[in-house]
Amino acid sequence: MTSQFKAIHISYTDATGTTLERVIDPIYSLNEKYLIGVCSLVNERRTFRTDRIGNDIVDISTGEVITKSEWFKQNNIVPYPFHLDISKPRTIISPYYNADNKQEICFTGFTKIQRDELEKLATENGFFVRKNVSQHLNYLVCGKTAGWKKQEEAIQKGSTLLTEKEFLDIVKS
Repeated sequence: MTSQFKAIHISYTDATGTTLERVIDPIYSLNEKYLIGVCSLVNERRTFRTDRIGNDIVDISTGEVITKSEWFKQNNIVPYPFHLDISKPRTIISPYYNADNKQEICFTGFTKIQRDELEKLATENGFFVRKNVSQHLNYLVCGKTAGWKKQEEAIQKGSTLLTEKEFLDIVKS
């Protein structure tokens, strides 16, 4: 697949606020919100938000430095503003967002039928069920085939490991 866009050198600020210099080649896709291409830092395909790209872009083939807005014009792209109005609370409608700040729980090492039953029981008893270990996970309930990696990750993030019996005891109490 050949790219219609030339390789570029950019400064990019990621979601954590870290700014790094990157060469993107080839560029597979570009629209008002995202640039998708192979990043030389990791030599893998990456997606970049256009609002996080620095103001100067270097055309690798010519060495020409142009502004981001000029580069967008050359490529017939109108940048997306990405402005958030933080004066109004945002409503997040997502099954992955724990809006009620409930105790978070995840089940691993169970058959699908067992896990579905345990997740239903947890939800009925006021828990927020997660499919994966996260920073805010309170409990990881481990079945007979639970993998050590998920358990290790949960411990590193401060979660409590429970057996199925321990979980059922919590629900009954």
